[in-house]
Amino acid sequence: MYKAYFKLVRNPFDPTPDPVCFVPTERHNEALAALYHGVRQHKGFVVVTGEVGTGKTLLLRCLLNLLKESKDVAYAYIFNGLLSPTEFLQYIVSDFGLPAAGKSKYELLLELGRFLAARGAKRMTTVLIVDEAHLLTPEILEEVRLLSNLETTDDKLLQIVL
Repeated sequence: MYKAYFKLVRNPFDPTPDPVCFVPTERHNEALAALYHGVRQHKGFVVVTGEVGTGKTLLLRCLLNLLKESKDVAYAYIFNGLLSPTEFLQYIVSDFGLPAAGKSKYELLLELGRFLAARGAKRMTTVLIVDEAHLLTPEILEEVRLLSNLETTDDKLLQIVL
């Protein structure tokens, strides 16, 4: 009804965070730049905080669009942290395009470690993005912390965005 009357191409006020609808305010641009540079400069951890409805998920989706433009970036995007530690690792490994089904935690960590080491040797960027990170259980937060230990003497192999 509204689309036809106002001659809109899309539904107004769609609840899905769509980067096409991103309004680049000064603060949002600053936050997006900090996210992007934190990832590209291999800072290890980057955290986004804000009140409900301020556009955190939209910023993450905009970040994903920026990262997709680079051929040297691979990312795993987790939007549901309410998983067991093994399921969490299976999701990450699978999202990186690696075989994960039926593997033990040990096998998943070994697979992920090899993947990250190979990409790191080629100076490629690998990112884990966890949306809704405030819902992560202490066990999953510990897994995330341990994943941050995957590093060389001079570089973090996995960039983590919470």
